Amino acid sequence: MLPDSSNEDNGVSKEEQSDSLPSSPVLPEVPQLARLEKRATHVSPLPKAPQFDRAVHKRRDTPTEQSRQTATSVLVLSTATTVFLPIIVFPLVGYWLDQRYHHTFAYLALIGLALGVASSVSGISGLLKRLK
Repeated sequence: MLPDSSNEDNGVSKEEQSDSLPSSPVLPEVPQLARLEKRATHVSPLPKAPQFDRAVHKRRDTPTEQSRQTATSVLVLSTATTVFLPIIVFPLVGYWLDQRYHHTFAYLALIGLALGVASSVSGISGLLKRLK
């Protein structure tokens, strides 16, 4: 028979053993922070903004020659891209689709051309409305 590993071999009963177990540790109290009774009344002032000198910073009411040239070149470029880009790109995409799907008649290219012309007319009318 196996030796009994009970507490009676040690000469300590179960009741005495439960009394001899260490008690749970006592945790210290959580320190309480002192509550602030007064709020900070001193607020640092904002830095002063620099003074605006109207003599140095003059507003130009009349456009200069360079600004007129820039506006003209922007108008020309936007008109060119509004008119020519859709008329070239849409039919090319339609032609590519016709070739890909082995169509004998290039009807997708014609549809692309019609879409390109309609897009160009719409873009030109938008530019004219902006100019007014």
